[in-house]
Amino acid sequence: MRTVASALLGAVAAGVVAIAPAAAQDDPCAPAARKAPPVGSWASYRMTSKNETSAMRMALVGTETRAGKAHYWIEMRMTPAAGEGKGMIMKMLVPDWPYEPASVQEMVMQPAGGQAMLVGGQMLNMMRQNMKNQPGLTLKEMCAGNQVVGTERVTVPAGSYSARHIRNARHGSEVWVSSKVPFGIVRNTVPEGVMELTAVGTGAKSEITGTPKDMMAR
Repeated sequence: MRTVASALLGAVAAGVVAIAPAAAQDDPCAPAARKAPPVGSWASYRMTSKNETSAMRMALVGTETRAGKAHYWIEMRMTPAAGEGKGMIMKMLVPDWPYEPASVQEMVMQPAGGQAMLVGGQMLNMMRQNMKNQPGLTLKEMCAGNQVVGTERVTVPAGSYSARHIRNARHGSEVWVSSKVPFGIVRNTVPEGVMELTAVGTGAKSEITGTPKDMMAR
């Protein structure tokens, strides 16, 4: 489960970093002010690998201020291919935008139809440490080797977008990003498979139900 969480957190952060403002047109990782999408924004994706097709929806479902700093609640719903399980909802509080995948402050996980579980304390620290230790999951590593190919018209299930094409030979990835998409990514290809935008929208609310139970509680 930690591996799944790490991969998805990395994908979202990479998409946000890749949306450079006009002032940094030639460098998608140039330091510049970036704004989080409006609360309620969501984007859904189809992920295809050699063996299966699955779906994921990402949404920004809330904000809160802690110690005078804005924090963001990001929620992901993962729906595996038929016969591979019932899926999972994962809700995370992060302190920055864009954010380091290992900077998660709080996390709630809920399997479809199951009990919501609060991931905190030692378990959350272990997950954060795992993400820090995994190659390619810091913003600096995500940006290393990025090359802007140009602006291209890309057609995905969600429609046609004018998107910036970024290639990273180091990671074997190609990503097309657009500021018109809440989390940036229009299409992303990696050696393991392809992720394509299927829909975008507003009005998203948390899908976590019930009172979360502490995962470490006996």
